[in-house]
Amino acid sequence: MFETRLPISPAAVLHKPALITRSNKRLGRTPGNLDLLVIASIHKSHARDFTGNHAHNERLEFMGDAVIEHVVCQWLWSNLSDDEANLSMYKVFLIRTETLADVCKECERSSHILLSHGEEINKGREKDSILADCFEALMWYCMIDYGWEWTAQWLTTILIDPRRHLLHPHHLKNPKSLLQERCQAHYKILPIYDTQETSNDGTHIVFHSTVRLNNDILWIWSWPNKKKAEENAARDARKRLS
Repeated sequence: MFETRLPISPAAVLHKPALITRSNKRLGRTPGNLDLLVIASIHKSHARDFTGNHAHNERLEFMGDAVIEHVVCQWLWSNLSDDEANLSMYKVFLIRTETLADVCKECERSSHILLSHGEEINKGREKDSILADCFEALMWYCMIDYGWEWTAQWLTTILIDPRRHLLHPHHLKNPKSLLQERCQAHYKILPIYDTQETSNDGTHIVFHSTVRLNNDILWIWSWPNKKKAEENAARDARKRLS
């Protein structure tokens, strides 16, 4: 298989027992292709810490992304009678980076990701992009080792079922859009965002987002991600205006 062409790093080899335990606990199955499960846990930064080429999960996440989208689209088509616009919005919500990162945390996979020393220092284990990529890679591993039917069922259980109550247009609107609608309806003006980037040590970046209405500060949020900082500021500003 193409996933196992490159050698696994020495640190990744030592990771195998922990992954067997986690797989038995969270997937309810003992892995058949253990090397592939290990590779699904290896971020490319970890592989680059070693001399020569070593395996990582980038190719697996490419295929896992397709598996997730297919399962989500199939479920939406079979279970909802909404129009294409709403179905597309639901799909985006379910397969977006933030949602997949949350699922990765829920199934306790974040602690088993293998990162470089630099990514560990930069809190890579908390980054949505890394968590989402790892979950996508896990889905391709499941597809290879356990088959389509089992993978689709497990993915539905862990990704879709807990979020069914959120599949409504109002829930899925971006917090900034909801705040804009409220401001336009009640004040006839738009909110203004001022987001500044700061870094105390040259590595840990924080974005401070201030949302204003008529020069009055509604809320301030700080977050390592600019988009998240603005969305959180908008969400709490809307609550203040309610």
